[in-house]
Amino acid sequence: MQNSLISLNENTHRNTGILDNPGFVQVANQHLIPIAVDELVDAATEFPVMFVKNTATGKFTLVAIMGLKPESNLYCGKSDMSANYIPRVAQLYPFALRTHQNGQETEVCLQQNAELVVENAGSRLFTESGNQSEYLQRKVKLLTHHAEQQHVTDMFIDMLLEKALLHEQTVKINLGNDDTVNIGGVYSVNTAALESLSDRDFLEMRKNGALQVIHAQLHSLKQLNRLVRLTRQQLDG
Repeated sequence: MQNSLISLNENTHRNTGILDNPGFVQVANQHLIPIAVDELVDAATEFPVMFVKNTATGKFTLVAIMGLKPESNLYCGKSDMSANYIPRVAQLYPFALRTHQNGQETEVCLQQNAELVVENAGSRLFTESGNQSEYLQRKVKLLTHHAEQQHVTDMFIDMLLEKALLHEQTVKINLGNDDTVNIGGVYSVNTAALESLSDRDFLEMRKNGALQVIHAQLHSLKQLNRLVRLTRQQLDG
């Protein structure tokens, strides 16, 4: 998903189509997938959801943990994938929004050289008359929504940091046969700090919906057991 972007337009891409991607193969080697805050409740039904910190910038990202080991995604890359939910960034591939230098205008782009982008096949991007197809209109709407929710997610994380509600954790998992996995550098909501909030802060977070999201994140940690089971099944072949 790190390919360079190419601007989408009705002339260059008049006959371009996008192939179906039921296995989301582009993230088959990614065990941490970014999600937005409005996805958390759905993602928590399948994956552990935690926060990771970019050591260079200090910026936090909300992620779904889809594998216990780096370059190991237990869900994607298989045609028989049965996850209840797939993060939106994977659903949007190979589309992306690019923001211009003025910080205001955006344009719809494609991941250059993406294997799903073909000519005269797949779901067409434009009609014969050069208008956006219904398929592309749905993708553009989803892209716009995702960009908006990324901003909401940043504000949510800022609130958690402001109230000192995040703490770093190391997840240690024993897979058997002396195979131990340590997942470090991940953050979760600190329940002790949450319970110590003032009545005013607690009421504010209940009214703005933050508490529901926080509880979903905490409950999602139980999904680590699901990842352990799937990992053991994979190791047993």
